[in-house]
Amino acid sequence: MNQFKLNNENINVEFHSGDSLNITSEFKFYHNKLKFRKEINTLQFLFKKYLDNPLQATGIRDSYLDEEYSNNFLILIFSTYENIKNLNIFMKKYKELEIDKSCFFTESNSEYIILLSKDIEGIKEGIHILEEVFNQILTKYFENRNFNEYIQIFPFKIDNSKIRKG
Repeated sequence: MNQFKLNNENINVEFHSGDSLNITSEFKFYHNKLKFRKEINTLQFLFKKYLDNPLQATGIRDSYLDEEYSNNFLILIFSTYENIKNLNIFMKKYKELEIDKSCFFTESNSEYIILLSKDIEGIKEGIHILEEVFNQILTKYFENRNFNEYIQIFPFKIDNSKIRKG
């Protein structure tokens, strides 16, 4: 799926070339702060609705995420455990990212979908947008009824702010 209909006109969406993210049973939601853990439930329930599997949500081990990143961002990443082990490597490209208050940045590639924000309002908005995106992807997947293929997500970036690299 290479387009989304989002219910917010202040959202910027860009699609990019590259390999799709192929969702397997190995995928989980990983987060770096307990203060937004309950917000992830909506994403879990969405997967349970479609796949009868709520997918797990778990905290990111301190050894996989430098304190610098954890202090600067609220992070939600949808990926496999093997990829989470390399989170510090992935985070280097976001190190200089400046995100406005109450805003978010999310990106997908062939290895993960990451959601970054500076505050709880931004992470909640980003989770809501991811819920819309996942709902559209899962709806389309089940409409197509081609269950021999992976659920695929084309590379994209979505934000609700003017994102700057510092």
